[in-house]
Amino acid sequence: MIILCVVIYFNVKTVKKFISTNKYRFEKNNIYIIVVNNEEECSYEPSDFDYKNISIVNVGFNSGYFGGARLALRFVSEYQIPFGWFILCNTDIDLCNFSFERLIGHNKKGAICVMPNIISTQTGKCQNPMLREKPSLRKMLFLKFVSSNYFLFNSYDFIRKIYFLIKRKKDSTINFNKIYAVHGAFICINKEAIEKGIDFSHPAFLFCEEISLAEQFIQNKVKIVYEKEMVIYHYEHETTGSLFKNRKIIKFHNESIKAIIQKYYYE
Repeated sequence: MIILCVVIYFNVKTVKKFISTNKYRFEKNNIYIIVVNNEEECSYEPSDFDYKNISIVNVGFNSGYFGGARLALRFVSEYQIPFGWFILCNTDIDLCNFSFERLIGHNKKGAICVMPNIISTQTGKCQNPMLREKPSLRKMLFLKFVSSNYFLFNSYDFIRKIYFLIKRKKDSTINFNKIYAVHGAFICINKEAIEKGIDFSHPAFLFCEEISLAEQFIQNKVKIVYEKEMVIYHYEHETTGSLFKNRKIIKFHNESIKAIIQKYYYE
């Protein structure tokens, strides 16, 4: 069975639409959905969603994206839910040509993460792999400096987006034999990888989670398999705010970068 984890944080309409839109595919492939509700004041029940094979974890506070995944895995362990694959995904996506059958076909290949072909609808850019190699300490220190200032961060972020809009990188420019980090919009990990120790731990609240996961993959010898034909379209900014980030979001960026530098560069 495939477990699909989604996180609610003031995006319940999008989550409901995502589930109802893909209901037939989910039912056909026996997908078990775990919805982690990170909203402080609202609780939900399975009956609130147009799907039978579903469980809700009402947290009562914002546990973050990877925090939601950890709570989902804890729920799976507590209730001994059998599974072969665990998927953590955003709901601002179109599954397009993604194949659950093809995913299952990767069974018995050891501890692996299957990396689909994620296309940003904003830039037209292939977002996987998110990083081909580990960022240098110099790059991380630069990002730490940029994220320390509201205007500097938004200016840098805007210029970076314009760059990708103009360049529109194509698949042919990417070396898929060199992968460090997968994009967090849709992460597929098999049971063997979970049993080896992949637990979505992250030293901060939000952002840079992909680096933490990449380091876990390296430490636990989890192989990344790229599936070019499994196309997913990603409609960005649905769950993390508008095009220009507010001060709170930028603070989360800065704190996460600091935590990543401390854990994976200085320790």
